[in-house]
Amino acid sequence: MNKEEIYTIRPTRSKLLIVWSILELCTVSLLFAMSFFFLFANSKLIQRGPPAFQLRIQSDSIFAKNTFQLVQQGLKFATYLSNDLNIYINETIPETYLQQIDSNYDNNLYQFNVFGFCRKTQFDKILNCYNGQGINIAACFLQDIGTQLGNLTNQADPSNVSTKLVSFYYNLVDQICSDSDKKLCALQTYNTMSRIVQYLGISSLICLAVTTATSFFEMIGYCVFAKSLARVFFIVKVISMLVFVFTICILYCIIMVMKNFLTDLITQFQIGTLEFPSIKWITWGVLTLMCLIIVVKRYLIYQSI
Repeated sequence: MNKEEIYTIRPTRSKLLIVWSILELCTVSLLFAMSFFFLFANSKLIQRGPPAFQLRIQSDSIFAKNTFQLVQQGLKFATYLSNDLNIYINETIPETYLQQIDSNYDNNLYQFNVFGFCRKTQFDKILNCYNGQGINIAACFLQDIGTQLGNLTNQADPSNVSTKLVSFYYNLVDQICSDSDKKLCALQTYNTMSRIVQYLGISSLICLAVTTATSFFEMIGYCVFAKSLARVFFIVKVISMLVFVFTICILYCIIMVMKNFLTDLITQFQIGTLEFPSIKWITWGVLTLMCLIIVVKRYLIYQSI
């Protein structure tokens, strides 16, 4: 190959590398944005989007109606805990309030995700969205009931009622399980797994943020200064992407384990139907695979120059 051929070929390869650098940055940025959307959908931040799972309340059966009556009695009992909850609740809640809360649930659709949940009507109208409890159904119901209860009893801050109820639930489960080994302790494991899922979600976003920032600085370094620490940047990107894949796989496995527990629970109490949409996970997996391929391909192109 003579000098003329070298000068002809090298600019072509450089342009190709720039194109792949831009493609890599766009794809990784898209994965970060999509992951943020998937994790924070069904919360106050992003009210619409695919949930981790959803529960449609159906109180048609006698057993289900008895279950909701039990919830009403539990709310009555909660009024006697006002001192422990450190908030003011009327000594007795009118029966009409309890019936109103009970009727609010029939045919409602609950969509749960990692960092929040939403309650919708059967016509897909959003009633309330919350942050915090995520895929912990028990804590989510208490958070929703507490907010409704705070509104009905004209509390200055209705969310404070829900916060205290949720804290009481966590403390009660921990206290029971610290003294004895009972079936109720499965709730403690369930509570712990719900928190772990949120930590995994944050970790996955951090990994993608590192990958996106690395791709950006590498592209700027090559396009503007014609310099690139290709090997170092490549290692950082691959490690970040692999850790991201690992966290998402663990997150998926935990949700699938919880799926079996929740399905048995919902079937036992006959209060509705539970659905686990899979299209989100498929889309997530396909885009992640594309990002890995593009990152590797760009590095191979750089090595060939």
